[in-house]
Amino acid sequence: MLEVRVLEYWRKRYVKQAVIVGVLAGSSAGAGVFFAPYFLVKVLALSLGFVFFYVMFKAIKDDFQARFEGALLMDAVLKFPTLSFDIGRGNGEDALLSQSVCPAYSVYECFNVISGQNFSFEEVQLLEDIRFLGFALPVFDGVILRLNTTKDLSPAQGTVKFFNKKLIFTGETAPLLQELKSEVASLLQHFAVKEAKVCVDNSKVYFWLDKAQKLYRQTKLFSYNPPSLFDKKIEALQTTAKALADKF
Repeated sequence: MLEVRVLEYWRKRYVKQAVIVGVLAGSSAGAGVFFAPYFLVKVLALSLGFVFFYVMFKAIKDDFQARFEGALLMDAVLKFPTLSFDIGRGNGEDALLSQSVCPAYSVYECFNVISGQNFSFEEVQLLEDIRFLGFALPVFDGVILRLNTTKDLSPAQGTVKFFNKKLIFTGETAPLLQELKSEVASLLQHFAVKEAKVCVDNSKVYFWLDKAQKLYRQTKLFSYNPPSLFDKKIEALQTTAKALADKF
């Protein structure tokens, strides 16, 4: 497949960049340790070398992930004609105006979005500015699943979580979800989370999955990444979301 050859070409180029960064970071740290006369300076040299490598390696891996996603999403439109793929155009924040599902935040950032009939997945990060420290602290970093329903549902909030390998529903949304245990369990398993907040607002049902895995399968820089696994994850998410949406 052409896309496989192209992705492998770019992966190997990024591996070369990572190796160069590793050599530079290691050489700089080693030189600092060897030539520095004081122990604290040696420690500083090692620390700076590690930080430099971590920052550069993460940038390289993130860039490869973006290239990988971009290449495969070009074909995903044809493979998944009922889905749409976007970046930064979710509307999960609309629900936050009337839901108390997260701590206070000042910045709302939306990343990858997958939308289908009566559902959407949105990667979201909510940040709270810590002004006296000069940086923003994440208070929610995960995925929102929004289900559009045809029912006239009253506003409600609750939680769902795994406890002793059993799915436990609590709060006002518990009666609504009792018949959806297998679908909800699949949702939590797809994102490797043990708990989710559930909200009903304006006849829509929201699952807030904090610390959830990314929507798209994450690439490995030092080994082959089968594109089929990327497609399988999208298909699994679509199947689970559609099953949930059809039950409402």
